[in-house]
Amino acid sequence: MFRKSSLIILLILLSFLFFNCPPVVEEEDFDISIDDLGWYIENIDTSYWTGTAPDATCFYDFFIHFKGNFSLGDISYARVYAINSTIFWNLPINSTFVDMANKVIMSPRFYYETPGHYLPIGNVKGEIKLKNGQKASFDKIIPAPGSTSQGTYNFVYTEAYSSTPGADFAPMVKKASVTSYSKNDINQTVSITFSINDNKVCDGWIWFYDSSNNYIGVSTHFIDTATGNLYTSLFTGGVFNTNGTNNTFNITDTDITFGTGYDFSNIAKFIIVLRDGKQYMPDSYSSYDCRSISVKSTF
Repeated sequence: MFRKSSLIILLILLSFLFFNCPPVVEEEDFDISIDDLGWYIENIDTSYWTGTAPDATCFYDFFIHFKGNFSLGDISYARVYAINSTIFWNLPINSTFVDMANKVIMSPRFYYETPGHYLPIGNVKGEIKLKNGQKASFDKIIPAPGSTSQGTYNFVYTEAYSSTPGADFAPMVKKASVTSYSKNDINQTVSITFSINDNKVCDGWIWFYDSSNNYIGVSTHFIDTATGNLYTSLFTGGVFNTNGTNNTFNITDTDITFGTGYDFSNIAKFIIVLRDGKQYMPDSYSSYDCRSISVKSTF
């Protein structure tokens, strides 16, 4: 027969065990994956930079698109590896470069070596590691400029590359050569004459700056990115030459989208941006992989 006193003792023991056992801690179980790895390759003139310019003209911009229920503070690192070399680039983990709402980690501009006038292309890998040890990765093949495939190329180079490029070096989108330019404050018009000898180029636009080198606005594109048609009325003669022949681009105040607080009177300098993208037409008239940023000119 089970005595009442024995029951009381058993209940006391169970109570002791219940209140003194350590809580069960579940390991954080985040779902992390990488959807895509985006990129641009840029050929940037040294006059673009304010302050000390890097000893480089060829740059990668990366964008790691991810999924997961983690927060910014849970990320240990985000990297992009150049698989055929020993190098990798660490993307900054802060609110400037990580957009948790749209789930993308962006990079600053990365270059390869010093002087940085070429980059490896082909196989790269994006990787995110969380502080709980979980990882996700995504492999991507970076194609040659103006192409959708790597082909026989392992590197891309700019005009500043001083060595003789090997057979596996593909030329980057070249920079525009500025011939002449004018700005009419009364009529609020800008006219810029330039040339480019690069059949990879299919579009471009103008960035504008004030006298303190602050970016203030951008012109309309050379082409309609919805149809691929050239805005012929903006070019003298109605053509955009990519064979080294001069082009004259004419725009008015209404063809420029200004940043908040800026207008035509603030325009003091400009840069010509040119990009590839023919490789994605006609499926897309706005997609591109590579672009060049010309010398910054002062009116």
